[in-house]
Amino acid sequence: VSTQSTGGQPDLELADTFWNIYLLRNQSIIVDLFAGQLKSTIQASCGRKSITFDPFTFLSLPLPIDAKRSIEIFFFYKNKPDRPIRVSVLVDREEGTVPELLSQLSALVSVDPQYIALAYVRDYAILDITYPDHKIQSVNDIMFAYQLTHPITPTEPQEIKEQADNPEEEEEDINDIIFVRVINRKVQKNKIYFITPYNITLFSAPTILSFNKSTTNRQLYNIIHQRLEFMLNQAKSDEYLFTLRLVNPYGTACHKSPWYSYNIGTIIPINDDPVELENEDSIAVDWKPEISTLKHLRINNYHGDWFDEHPSVNENREKLNAPISLDQCMSWFTQEEDLGDELYCKNCGKTEKTKKKMEIWKSPPFLIIHLKRFSFYNNRWIKSNRLVNFPLVGLDPSKWLVGPLPPPPSQGEGGGEERGVHHQSLEYDLYACVNHFGRMGGGHYTAYAVNKDDQKWYNFDDSFVKLVDDAQQIVSPAAYLLFYKLRGVESTSILKGEPPENTPDVEKIVGRLPDKTDGNGATAVSNNFGNLSPNCIIS
Repeated sequence: VSTQSTGGQPDLELADTFWNIYLLRNQSIIVDLFAGQLKSTIQASCGRKSITFDPFTFLSLPLPIDAKRSIEIFFFYKNKPDRPIRVSVLVDREEGTVPELLSQLSALVSVDPQYIALAYVRDYAILDITYPDHKIQSVNDIMFAYQLTHPITPTEPQEIKEQADNPEEEEEDINDIIFVRVINRKVQKNKIYFITPYNITLFSAPTILSFNKSTTNRQLYNIIHQRLEFMLNQAKSDEYLFTLRLVNPYGTACHKSPWYSYNIGTIIPINDDPVELENEDSIAVDWKPEISTLKHLRINNYHGDWFDEHPSVNENREKLNAPISLDQCMSWFTQEEDLGDELYCKNCGKTEKTKKKMEIWKSPPFLIIHLKRFSFYNNRWIKSNRLVNFPLVGLDPSKWLVGPLPPPPSQGEGGGEERGVHHQSLEYDLYACVNHFGRMGGGHYTAYAVNKDDQKWYNFDDSFVKLVDDAQQIVSPAAYLLFYKLRGVESTSILKGEPPENTPDVEKIVGRLPDKTDGNGATAVSNNFGNLSPNCIIS
């Protein structure tokens, strides 16, 4: 089957030609129920147009990607290590810089940006420290920041003199300062083991400390003891209740020894020798086994009560997640866009820039709308969590159509009216919605759907089904796929082929699910599939 060129034909005739060619290749129940038609127009600078009509089974509507992004930061004051504050900073995705980020953070926490260390924390360990010369794209959406005793960036001596809190530190050279990562560990030795005899557990919030190279090992113990003293739930002791070890950034082993040596870290002795540490080394605080109870911060729970929250967090969330309408998404879908590459025009014989416009020509009986929450931006996938307001009943896409409106359900095929002279509107009702929670690499799907027998909404979450009390909760930032049905249309009146004489009894084929409910009124689907038939039919 050959494709068709425009050849100056009227749009209505050309669209029918494209549709008939498509049906020669594709004829199925999916086409009958879900296939619509798009009008695609490509226009060259010389004015020549190329028009094609392409089928679609779902509309993929774009959501806006904001020029700015919100970076949420847990900031730790050096004199208040037990209670950080979460703040939010807006930076430009493309043009933003780390110094700009630090400047805004400085204004929120009232700490000079030179005394702020920005870090990426995962699994209770500091994996990376961000410096002013790093790119903003390398900064994660959730970061940790620490107030330091010494400036982390080189400054002029006069500036150090003006900004240092302690007069004794005014003349210190930045090259004499060491910045180290400090993590908390509990180490247990197993009697029975497979690879390593040690069971290492990281916990609580890590931190970054700065001190002079002339600091002794004993002074280092004192500095860390003073910083972590809030974790102790007992009276002060004259002895240190932990051992310091030099480890790798993950806190799992010595950073210099091979893995098969089972070396959990090089012990830092308690003496008056100068510290033998390098910049950004990682120190593990191994708490003694007899310390059974320690106050620690559960930093993996971003919704816990271990931090205070700055008003900037909610303010920036509201700015970036302002609700939009389905009409706005459709406007972005149908707006004209410039094609990046120049194309050769047979009309004028030149290579010219072109523009493309997509419009809806024909709407199907069952309309599926995909909200494009994921976009590939700066070599990574970004998800938009914006709330899209969509109607549960009475969706009228006639304002989006550029082709003839379909006939009323009672008229059957043929009898469509040209756009502009009709007196009929299309009305679609939502019958299902798929939700997505999480990110691109991993997430969770749930669904809402209408029961065809009682016409009530139900929430489907894995093996649990629950009646929806308020249907408006379906309109949420998690909505991902929307399923609409043209009002008054039944699938049996649309299908081209003959329906089956006998409808199979699904319960006999797949077995009847037991009526079990949990404490919240949700119906639990049994995991016993022993009676299921290997051949399952969905009707």
